[in-house]
Amino acid sequence: MPTSHQPAPPQPINGTVYRSLSEQQLLVLSYLDCGFGALSVLACAAIIGAAIARGRLRHPEVYPVVHLSMADLLATTCLIVSAGLHLTGHNDSQPSLLCAYATGATTALFVCSFGLTLAYAYQVYLRQRTASRMAFEGDTGGGMSDSDGSGGSGGGCDSDKGHWKALAAIGVAWAAPLLAEAGLLAAATAHWSSAGHAHTGGGSGDGIICSSCLPIFRFDQDPCWPADSDSASPRMWLKLAFLIPLLCVLLGCCGLYWLAVRHRDLRDRRLGSLTAAQADARRQMRRRVALFIGVFFVSWGPTFVLGSLSLVLSEETADKFFWLYILQAATAPLQGLLN
Repeated sequence: MPTSHQPAPPQPINGTVYRSLSEQQLLVLSYLDCGFGALSVLACAAIIGAAIARGRLRHPEVYPVVHLSMADLLATTCLIVSAGLHLTGHNDSQPSLLCAYATGATTALFVCSFGLTLAYAYQVYLRQRTASRMAFEGDTGGGMSDSDGSGGSGGGCDSDKGHWKALAAIGVAWAAPLLAEAGLLAAATAHWSSAGHAHTGGGSGDGIICSSCLPIFRFDQDPCWPADSDSASPRMWLKLAFLIPLLCVLLGCCGLYWLAVRHRDLRDRRLGSLTAAQADARRQMRRRVALFIGVFFVSWGPTFVLGSLSLVLSEETADKFFWLYILQAATAPLQGLLN
């Protein structure tokens, strides 16, 4: 039996030598998830607490951020629980439905966070479009909050329609992943958990550690996947169920923010000369848009790259990309803090 300080070298499985992540590497990822996740939880809790303390939960510019912070808080909490279960050895000796549902909830809530990020961008776009139309009609009183550059709450009928559209987008962002993603991922992960240990090195001395507690991307042909011939399609769909929403949000946010900035420029041209405050608000909006998109790319770019590699590099060894696993574990939990 290998010790924790001297792991056994990888042994051939079905004639192939696999180099899955070692026990020490998984422990490093677990500690990173817990540490950076705790920072994000504190930041999200601070945002929600500040909104409650100031009585701004129903403010049209605040409630999308509160919803996004709530999703980040819940998702990161589930991630910390999953990592904690792995650190306590909860899944080392036998399959665990608790781990399966913890990882399923983690993924579903992060997809909710993706949707709420897109919903926030959609609201900014609707607000800028309303302000642009009001400027075209010669009414600029309230369609834009120049103090923060993100849009105001006025705009009459158009504003009311935009308000309900934003609420609908937030509702869909919460409901769709929780209904579809949680059921799919929990059921599939439970199946993996019950079948995958036929391959694992748990106690066999082959140096391979398989755990369903820690939500990480497994490469194709990884010995921790079930060996049955029908397992390739479910595991691919598990990854795509996370990566496709992530890609859609990356592209969607860029498109919506570009449209929002374009409408702001149209509004400014229709207004003619700008006051110093309006010019400063315009610069502030552009800066916020750049920061918001940048934060999302920094948080989820490594995750998307790692997930994509796990789809296409079936013969590569996982330990070659340990640096990317570390980058993912350090950046993905930080979205709440960076926001």
